[in-house]
Amino acid sequence: MPAVWSRLYDPNRSPFLEYAVQNTAKQVVAETGFDPDTLQYLWDKYESHLPGRQRSKWKRKMYFYFMWRYLHMYPTNEQVPVVLWTREMILQKGKGITSYTLQNNVLHYLASLALVIDEVHWENRLSEWNHVELLPTRFTTIVDTFPVFVSESLDKKISKLTYQPKYEQNVFKIQVCHSSAAAVINGVVYSLASR
Repeated sequence: MPAVWSRLYDPNRSPFLEYAVQNTAKQVVAETGFDPDTLQYLWDKYESHLPGRQRSKWKRKMYFYFMWRYLHMYPTNEQVPVVLWTREMILQKGKGITSYTLQNNVLHYLASLALVIDEVHWENRLSEWNHVELLPTRFTTIVDTFPVFVSESLDKKISKLTYQPKYEQNVFKIQVCHSSAAAVINGVVYSLASR
């Protein structure tokens, strides 16, 4: 995390802690894949692009959190009420959100954010300061891949394509190109049959 973020955001006072199963930054990472301060940065930058609400405006931030939890855990429709919940929801209704709320709110947020999110900057690749130390004139990015674990598909053909023997689970593979200054330059998702 850049030093400037640490001055702006405090993960121990993040409003996103209240949506986690336990009110800790570590739990937020476990549920969403992101630190609370990263979520706060994304909220501050893109909140104005998310759908508004006439009633229960506080739910916007909860749906934003659920969007990241959904992407990280990828529950089936049947699993949604036991994956996308808060303590307050359990006390009031005994379960989390419904599949209807997932479709009409959480995934709507996801689609809205997908249209505007801009965290990969191609022009950084061409910067004169962006070169690998041992190869200073030829290479401008470093490439790495990592898995994103997904639920096994009920469709056996899809399940076979996403299964990775190395991880002994179903995954999508992500390839990321980054500069020597750790700025993300490009990202590609290899979802099926990429070993």
